[in-house]
Amino acid sequence: MMSFKGWLGSAVMKRIDAMPAIQAAKERSERISPAQRAAREAAYGPPDDEAAKVALAGRVGDEAEALKEAAIDLAKRRDDYIGDRAYRLLSAAAAGTAVQSIPPERRGLFAAEEAIGRVPIEQAFRRLAEIEPRLLDVERQARGASLADNGSLPSDMDRRLRSLVGGAAERDDELLRSNLASSIVHHYLRALAGDSRCGSPDMPFFENPRKTFSVTIAIRRSTHAPFDPA
Repeated sequence: MMSFKGWLGSAVMKRIDAMPAIQAAKERSERISPAQRAAREAAYGPPDDEAAKVALAGRVGDEAEALKEAAIDLAKRRDDYIGDRAYRLLSAAAAGTAVQSIPPERRGLFAAEEAIGRVPIEQAFRRLAEIEPRLLDVERQARGASLADNGSLPSDMDRRLRSLVGGAAERDDELLRSNLASSIVHHYLRALAGDSRCGSPDMPFFENPRKTFSVTIAIRRSTHAPFDPA
């Protein structure tokens, strides 16, 4: 039998769900989410943009307004290679045009992200360790680590990684401080520690059906206090 608190919470949630703004948001999500999911899946796929666009167009149908709305929403999420490519593929499929090029100011970072996403994850980790050699110490630690029940890394390793990779990384390197770099490192180290759900180290991150995502918050560091690698 539901407790009074449970009943009250359920009643409040029902009232919130019934609000016009909430209903409109849900309906919008139902309209655009399928096309956006298909676009992100296409973005992880083979690198030929035109072939990917054609395949995507065959999946998303011809509801022009829904596709346009989905593409406009994706335009707000172009801060990494996959987000940018998903937008470029979907907008081209919706309009029946050629796929746009990567914006020139992001070409260097996105090319680097694509490169580490498409090679075996162990190689991707080595590339990141060339930028931040202290990752090799954490790699050695991971080989004998005991994962939490949910598969996450031990808290001490997780804390150490925050200063090495992702938005709070101490080294001022754009690739190292990306969410993709953080995701690859966490996924690879979990695989080393024995999480069979992460797949083989020979599998590229982009091809893995069970990717581990690690989203970090970028922290602006003072240019007056550069990181000392010593």
